[in-house]
Amino acid sequence: MTDAACEARGVGKSFGAVQAVDDVSLRVAPGSLTCLIGPNGAGKSTLLGCISGFLRLDRGEIVVGGTSVTRWTAHRRAGAGLGTVFQTTRPIGGLDVLGNVMVGCHRWTRSGFVEGMLRPPWQWREEQRSRTEAQDALELVGLADRARVPAASLPLGQLRLLAVARVLAQRPNVLLLDEPAAGLRGAEKAQLVETFIGLKERGSPRSSSSTTCSLSARWLTE
Repeated sequence: MTDAACEARGVGKSFGAVQAVDDVSLRVAPGSLTCLIGPNGAGKSTLLGCISGFLRLDRGEIVVGGTSVTRWTAHRRAGAGLGTVFQTTRPIGGLDVLGNVMVGCHRWTRSGFVEGMLRPPWQWREEQRSRTEAQDALELVGLADRARVPAASLPLGQLRLLAVARVLAQRPNVLLLDEPAAGLRGAEKAQLVETFIGLKERGSPRSSSSTTCSLSARWLTE
């Protein structure tokens, strides 16, 4: 059996007297597209929050790439290749679309404040790689022609595509999406489908990883 890219084992999460997730287990295979379908209030977003690390489990275990990440923070899980696209999308103010996506490259770059001030040659080359990969991610989601537009001026549908591009720039091995099609028009949904099919076939942009998979709550069901 192929090792799972992501697993939830007996996950439980309550909010006071409300049992949002009760003993849920799932296994997402490498290179797959997996969709969680259920009515509003079924606990889909809560489960994704538990997997991403933004919600603390009451019980159970989360395993990514064969490693238990149950006690890891959301930041550490993201650094290990777990990318998350949330329902609420907010651009980083003051940056254009390309700059917003370049922020996602921070996961695999090594430049810090000092390097940014001194600008050694390797830091300049790293910035150029970030710019190229961010542009590639925008191409995948159909926003390449909006790269220099202020991100705050994008309509809701394009903001969602921007959020996907920013996470793709992280080079994730596992991509979590919480209702990514909400607010998208027909053409934008079609672009999103094409993007994920392309990722399934070849992995993340600029990555040779064969483990890239997507786990989505109500993926393109609305």
